Amino acid sequence: MWDTTRSAPGTVRMPQSTSFNISANTSYEINRIVYTFSQWSGASTSSSASLSSQSATEHKTYTANFNAKPLWPENVAAGGYVDDPVQITWTEHPHPSVTQYQLWRIVKPLGGSQGEPQLLETVNRGTTSFTDYSCIITETYTHDLVSYDVRAYFSVNGSYSDPNYVSVFANSVPPRQAEDQRISRISVPKEYAISNYPNPFNPSTTFFYQLVHQANVNVMVYDVMGREIAVVVNERKSPGYHAATWHGKDKAGHTLPSGVYLYRFTVTSLLEGEFFSTSGKLLLAK
Repeated sequence: MWDTTRSAPGTVRMPQSTSFNISANTSYEINRIVYTFSQWSGASTSSSASLSSQSATEHKTYTANFNAKPLWPENVAAGGYVDDPVQITWTEHPHPSVTQYQLWRIVKPLGGSQGEPQLLETVNRGTTSFTDYSCIITETYTHDLVSYDVRAYFSVNGSYSDPNYVSVFANSVPPRQAEDQRISRISVPKEYAISNYPNPFNPSTTFFYQLVHQANVNVMVYDVMGREIAVVVNERKSPGYHAATWHGKDKAGHTLPSGVYLYRFTVTSLLEGEFFSTSGKLLLAK
């Protein structure tokens, strides 16, 4: 008798023996892909199995088979400016075989019942934002509670991540108004502005900002003593609408404690040195 434990997948070659006890992990995660034990090839469907060879000179190979399924992308957020379309952002899935994302929406009208999930769009890897022109941000729950889910597609076996919805207050609008919103967003903004959502937040918040001209942009986070904590944006950006997510960590990557923080948004336009600056409060609540 030879006893061993395997953290499969993998193969084990039996020695000259008549019986063999082996155990595989029931599930484990690598690179945000969850592998769940299925069965030993040609043998037991239990992760712990007693296998055998027919003679002392026979060698058999048993392989642990696993089903793979992706976890959802991290840092999914939905928000934007009041009276503007909802913008959904997320972080690229770390596994290169996640090649697409599905965007789903559920609408619950104020005082009504939650509707069925609706597939909005399928986008390719490399895309980390989506604008839903058919839902307009409201300040409070005056119209709809709209929930969004970004599902990762694992091309190796065609599986999708489980639903993981985030919600925002919004107002569903007719298709024509949604198209008008889409067309208007193609134009360049007429003023510089920034907001963030959610706030209070845990563990991350997304800054939504707009630029009139191409500019050098800085979004910095400070503690209440005015000490620089994190750099969210520090780069040249084109005119238009942008988003950047802060994950509540300092420049060294350490998770910050709950409390009040400050942000400063500064823009130095490349056109005639135009300058804009504003600031706001952030509340990290755990």
